[in-house]
Amino acid sequence: MNIKMLKSVLETCVSHAKIQRRVVFLGALLGALTLSGCNSEGAFSAKTPTPPKTQATPPGSLSLSKLVVSGENRTFGAGDADTPVVFSWNSSEGANGYTVCRFDNSLQNNCDPIGKTTETMLKTPLLSGPLKARKSKYFVLAKNDNGVTPSNEQELTPIQLKDLVTSIKDLDNEKHHDRYGRSVSLSKDGLTLAVGSPTTNYSGDDKITNAGAVFIYRLKEGSWAKEEKLEPDQPSIDDRFGYSVSLSEDANTLAVGAPHADNSGAVYVYHYNESEGLWKLKGAKIKALEANLGKGFGLSVSLSADGNTLAVGHPDANASVHTGGVAFVYRYTDAAWDNGTLIKGEYVEKYNRFGLRVALSADGHTLVVAARHDNKDALNSGAVYLFSTSDTEVSWKQEYYIKAPNPRKGDNFGSSISLSDDGNTLAVGAPVTDTKINDDTTLLSTGTVYVYRYKDGNLSEPNTINKSFGNIPDDLKDSSTGHDAFGWSVSLSSDGNTLAVGAPGQDSGEIAFNGNEADDNNDERNSGAVYILSFEDGEWEQEKNGYIKGTEPLKDDWFGWSVSLSEDGNSLAVGAPSWRGGTKDNSPNLKPGRVYIY
Repeated sequence: MNIKMLKSVLETCVSHAKIQRRVVFLGALLGALTLSGCNSEGAFSAKTPTPPKTQATPPGSLSLSKLVVSGENRTFGAGDADTPVVFSWNSSEGANGYTVCRFDNSLQNNCDPIGKTTETMLKTPLLSGPLKARKSKYFVLAKNDNGVTPSNEQELTPIQLKDLVTSIKDLDNEKHHDRYGRSVSLSKDGLTLAVGSPTTNYSGDDKITNAGAVFIYRLKEGSWAKEEKLEPDQPSIDDRFGYSVSLSEDANTLAVGAPHADNSGAVYVYHYNESEGLWKLKGAKIKALEANLGKGFGLSVSLSADGNTLAVGHPDANASVHTGGVAFVYRYTDAAWDNGTLIKGEYVEKYNRFGLRVALSADGHTLVVAARHDNKDALNSGAVYLFSTSDTEVSWKQEYYIKAPNPRKGDNFGSSISLSDDGNTLAVGAPVTDTKINDDTTLLSTGTVYVYRYKDGNLSEPNTINKSFGNIPDDLKDSSTGHDAFGWSVSLSSDGNTLAVGAPGQDSGEIAFNGNEADDNNDERNSGAVYILSFEDGEWEQEKNGYIKGTEPLKDDWFGWSVSLSEDGNSLAVGAPSWRGGTKDNSPNLKPGRVYIY
């Protein structure tokens, strides 16, 4: 703008405003005029319009459809090992991406992410198994730069949960009587599984029968893969290697019992060398401190969390001084196992079977030993002993001698035991207890589980857990409805607040998570079942979809013979050592066995 034009503008503005001023600083006035004009209808009277502010808008609403499970239950070594779940939803206006979530109110946006996509469908395997999925709700988060919008929530149905079950078997020995799954041990994180198969024939010579084997599996990217098959280094007929198994916390140390090895029994401890990818013996093969105790050493084993303390049961010790059973505790120091400390309960008598089950706390300072044929108060009523020690002590002190509240003949209290990591919660199975339905009917050998808690220096009175029979029709309330053996196996989560109970004698033909517990229809005798319970407000309650069966239950499968929970109680391994192939036509004498992972 030249000087003449500027003067013209100034004169016009002064005329309109009737103000006479001197222009002192033309540059400053020019800037002001450029911004605001003359506030009149003159040359600069029209204001430049200010564009409206754009409001930040998050994605529009969306709706998650019912979930679809694509495929059937996963069988290791046969078919697709990753059963995907299909999530689909409508498009959200303004969204530039989606995250499929498992609801978790401890996380941002309540979202535990499963997968991300820019499409309106995601097909992905759930890395968690059905045990966790049965308690989960799923939703989708639509996202853009301005925020997120959640969809509605959906759950998997019991039928869909069945298709997420993984079953594992020894494909090389399906025609043998292997008892695969007689023992199981699941790692704390639920990603490693050891399975004992104590009557497997030696792979190098099929004539060495019942030598036994242990199979180790790892879960990687949603699939279970066999990592190793362990066999005794010098196998003999009827060693029963794999009769008992126990994993350390990091799943890199494994104890294996072979109770008939060398006609006395032995325990092998292996360590996984990650750099070499191999399992190797950790120290020498462990034998009983005394050589004349007879078969049975290693019938039960338990490792501490670090894998450096080992408890071994020898319930059939027959030496006169140790009749009734003994247990041993070994420490691994200076690259070798020590000679062990012999443990015996105060009231142990002949045939008590002290050592049938052993359980160590995580730190290896608390030891529980079961004697299910203890005779005090009643013949074969059973008992459990609790011992303690410390880092500075070598000896073990008996703290408690535990009996059921109302011990009765043949209850077999102590047939199974499980200890929480801190050693303060103890579950004890008594699978032969009877249940009185009414004045006229008592169901035999239905089973009971007792849970004790140590608090403020005292052991509590137990919570008593029985299977409910309240809804069984009257025509089924007879002695044949019993014999479930509820409590034959037990497993606690690390915190002691989740409990799995095996009932291998349960008779229902119901399938996986889709069964009606009250309909104990006796269709498949001894097919077995497992129950999942949680401890809240001082009581144990069965969880939602906490009545679990095999995916194809048949007579005499004995599903629930062995159980093992992960640290958080969200993964479960179940052994069915008499499973015979999934068809009624298979010979009842061929029982290769199977393991299910939930």
